[in-house]
Formats: sequence, structure tokens, C-alpha cells
Amino acid sequence: MAINELQRVITYGIIEKEFQVQKFKMRMRTLTAGEMRKITEDLSGFDDVAKFRGVQIKTLAYSILGVNGKKVEYTPENEQDSITEEKRYRQNETIIEKWQKSMVDLFYSKYMELQEEQESFLLESEKPSTKGGVGNDGKSPNTQE
Repeated sequence: MAINELQRVITYGIIEKEFQVQKFKMRMRTLTAGEMRKITEDLSGFDDVAKFRGVQIKTLAYSILGVNGKKVEYTPENEQDSITEEKRYRQNETIIEKWQKSMVDLFYSKYMELQEEQESFLLESEKPSTKGGVGNDGKSPNTQE
């Protein structure tokens, strides 16, 4: 079915990597188009300065998967509270908003490195290759350092 082929594209090109800034090692991943759309919707109506800072915070909230080797998970407020990806994101966002501005800037720059790596991989995979190197084998790089 064509729908199965379309769904295969969902995870193609995801890049996940750890970055060290001072004593903090963050495991981060690239965002989906849907996550980027949600960020844009959340920030409609804000002035340019607030949008820029909001994009940084919200991007990191989706992107950060772990800190210092520990998975970031949503902490339920009570037993009936369901654990969802959206709640993990909102919890991360609330915490990241309290970070020092320089830390947000530094980790956002690391996210931008991930995004550049993703774009390079996807552009490289478009080129025909006689070597059969990374990106030409039909697999996502899912870089993990």
C-alpha cells in the first residue's frame, strides 16, 4: 500500500546526538514538521523578539530527550495523570524557560548543528553515488556520539 511507503518517510533522516556544554550532556533529536508547526502556532501574535526566544525554548523542549545519561520523562502529578509526549514537552518547556539565557543560546546552537547535519544527509542522499556511502544506502544516519 502507498500509505505504508508514505509512513516510512516519518523517521527517515531523524538525527539524534549527545552534546556536552559545561557539565551537562544533552541527548537531542531533530524535530518533525508537526512539532515545528505547533511551535509556530504557539507563537503567533508575539513580537519578533519574543518569537525568537520562544522558538529557541520550544525547540529545545521537543528536542531534548535526555540529560547526563538519563532519559527525560514526564512526571505525572497524580495516578490518573496520563503520560503523553505533549506533557513531556510542556514540562520541559516550563523548566527550560527558567534556564539562563546563555544556556538556552548554547543548546539551541547545538540543535542548529543537528538540523544542518540532517539537511546535509538528506541532500547527500539525493546524489547518485558509486561509493555507496552514508546517505546513499536508504537508511537514516541516526548519528549517536
